[in-house]
Amino acid sequence: MALSTLELLPVAQPAPVGGETSLAAPDKTGYPDLFSGAEALVEAYRLHGYCQASINPLDRSPHESPLVAELDPRAYGLAFDESASYLIHLGGAARTLTLPELIGHLRASYCGSISLESAHVRATAQRQWLYAQMEGRTASSKSTVRDSLNIFAKLAAAEGFEHFQRAHYPRHKQFSLEGSESLVVLLKTVVEK
Repeated sequence: MALSTLELLPVAQPAPVGGETSLAAPDKTGYPDLFSGAEALVEAYRLHGYCQASINPLDRSPHESPLVAELDPRAYGLAFDESASYLIHLGGAARTLTLPELIGHLRASYCGSISLESAHVRATAQRQWLYAQMEGRTASSKSTVRDSLNIFAKLAAAEGFEHFQRAHYPRHKQFSLEGSESLVVLLKTVVEK
């Protein structure tokens, strides 16, 4: 059975008293609401997660953002139930997650210091690739303080060189870094690898 970009499957239901864990699907009354609600929640984070992103690079305090109604699991009929686990396909890998773990993963993927706004991307394959990249990020792929200081040093050196050129060669054609500072980091990474 091939997994689509997002597929929720029941892993196990709570064991009845004195019985074994059942791997059968829930009854027909709860199945569509629970799974369609979880799918809708994942899609809501993909579409509206950027609204709660922590995008102020100077603010290191815990992020307090306004609540976005679309990101509330109660809007989809979901409750924080630790006993329900789901095999969910996020970021190119299948994971067994409870609802709190799913929300934690989605917040880390879409509400951190790097976010994604992809409503303008019309091609489904490209949008799915973007989702896989965002959801596949891990804690180890995030920059450390040392990495941030190294990047700052490279940017400061590039800016200093630009000022030096302007001061010593005022009549020659020059190109500024304004708006293209991220290229310094990109080129540094490409050269190192």
